[in-house]
Amino acid sequence: LVLWCMHSICLGFYLIPTIEGQNDVFSAIYTHFPQAPKIIVYDLACQSTPYYLVQEA
Repeated sequence: LVLWCMHSICLGFYLIPTIEGQNDVFSAIYTHFPQAPKIIVYDLACQSTPYYLVQEA
């Protein structure tokens, strides 16, 4: 999983050891940003919001 900004600059990456899951995206964002970005583009984002809210609580 690679994190890119809107200017096509690579901000970091997160190695996914097995199949991709919601925790992988959450972990990548949580470990690379002190505050989550306002916009996140991800193909399963509609299913991820409830998961993220529970994880950070």
